[in-house]
Amino acid sequence: MIRSNSRTRQTHFSIAEVAERVGFTNSSYFYRMFKKQYGLTPTDFRKSGHGGELADTAD
Repeated sequence: MIRSNSRTRQTHFSIAEVAERVGFTNSSYFYRMFKKQYGLTPTDFRKSGHGGELADTAD
């Protein structure tokens, strides 16, 4: 998920392309796991302009 965090923020790729590039075959599942991990959807994360890494909320 950390790779997806930085790729979501730093690339021109669509969220679906990011999901595929980090190994997810189902973009809906990627969205759910990203939100569970970071508290934001990948789209909301990208729109927010987060400059730094998000804290990993999973134990």
